Amino acid sequence: MRARPTTRQWIAVPAICSAVAGFVLAATHWGGGESGLAPTWAVVLGPLAGGFVREWQSCCAQFSLGLLPVALAMWAPGVAVAFLVPPTTKARRALRWTLWVAGWFAWFFAAPFSYLHALE
Repeated sequence: MRARPTTRQWIAVPAICSAVAGFVLAATHWGGGESGLAPTWAVVLGPLAGGFVREWQSCCAQFSLGLLPVALAMWAPGVAVAFLVPPTTKARRALRWTLWVAGWFAWFFAAPFSYLHALE
């Protein structure tokens, strides 16, 4: 007997598909062709994205590596709480979820700052 998809799965599938479609559209329209792939996929590198895209030029690498401790300082508590605090109550689940999302948001939000320096 096959299990029916849950509500979360029905929400996740279109979200993932739209994110992939957005990446593909950005990659093909930003710089055209293969040159747009590097900045699009480098977002997962967070604060290191600008240095990566500029092929680790000295100023971009220095800025990216300077931004890295700040992003890690905001990312690490969210990940640590997610692994160390058991989700036994609603408050703990809310704390874990909030810090997890805030940590990843801080990590990915560091990419635009890194890009802004790389565009100077």
